[in-house]
Amino acid sequence: MSERWQRQLGALDILEPDREVLDRARDRSGHRPPGGGRPRRMIGTGAALLIAAAGIATAVVALHGGPAPTTTGPANQRAFQALWPEQTLAAVRAVQRQANGGDHALAWRTSAPAVALRFARQVLGWTPVSASGIPTCHDPGPCPRAHGTVHTLKVACGGCPSESITVRQILRHGNGGIWSVVRVESGGLTLLLPESGSIHAGDSIGMLTHVPSGQQLDVGYTYLGPCGRLTWFSGPTASGHTISAVVNDYGYPANCAPGASPMGQAQAATDSTGQPLPLTEPIDGYVFAYLGPVGARAVDPLSETPPAPIGVLSVAPIRFLPAVSAAGMNAG
Repeated sequence: MSERWQRQLGALDILEPDREVLDRARDRSGHRPPGGGRPRRMIGTGAALLIAAAGIATAVVALHGGPAPTTTGPANQRAFQALWPEQTLAAVRAVQRQANGGDHALAWRTSAPAVALRFARQVLGWTPVSASGIPTCHDPGPCPRAHGTVHTLKVACGGCPSESITVRQILRHGNGGIWSVVRVESGGLTLLLPESGSIHAGDSIGMLTHVPSGQQLDVGYTYLGPCGRLTWFSGPTASGHTISAVVNDYGYPANCAPGASPMGQAQAATDSTGQPLPLTEPIDGYVFAYLGPVGARAVDPLSETPPAPIGVLSVAPIRFLPAVSAAGMNAG
């Protein structure tokens, strides 16, 4: 089977039929997708390194540190991407089943604007907050499926720059399908990432941003794997009009500690001296960068409540690949 067909068929693993399809098949099969709990708001270990700039600075950076990642090969295939509220397919399936069962507490999850607004309140700490670019349906009755399963909405608060929040119906499309945040972009902070959606350990994340006086720029990245969530921070460095942050060559544990799970915190993979081991296998996750008050503790805002409201935030899903030299040795 060709690689292209493998990728196409792999995507079927994350899809769930609409309710009407399930109703027709109910007499023939009792199969239901496996469930799972929701991730707890925890963060992995790592030293927080940050940069604070006095005055207004403009930062423009290009990626460096190794050849550009390619888009071919199994290492770049991803079966699932979501950032918030859930970060695993099992958790999204569990919440979708609850919504299918009529759980009124989850009514907000079936509204794209409601998900974007709650993200702004809970993650960014904005209040009051408003949304624009809200999709509308003028047809009588339910909106047709063609109305779209991916929307990008803009949220803003008084005096805040607007954020573009992209939400997607991952499993069930149309009425009743829950929405998840899959990307966050700010005009005030742009992440410069490879179009392939992958980055090698040792390469750098570029940023285009202004860092006002009294603000600091925090940059980090989170691995999402079978042993749980693992977050690292990278100290941004400025050179002239450029700012970059290196994706350090830190690995993910090959074996989970007792009690570890995708909903909790993973333990860093270290050698006998306690130093981080290098990344040896591709792993999915996301990178994030945000502006916050000088002196505030750096956090992964998707898994831990920030100590103060966030000025601007950008988050993008990405696949982390071993360093080029390590990838070459593994291939050999």
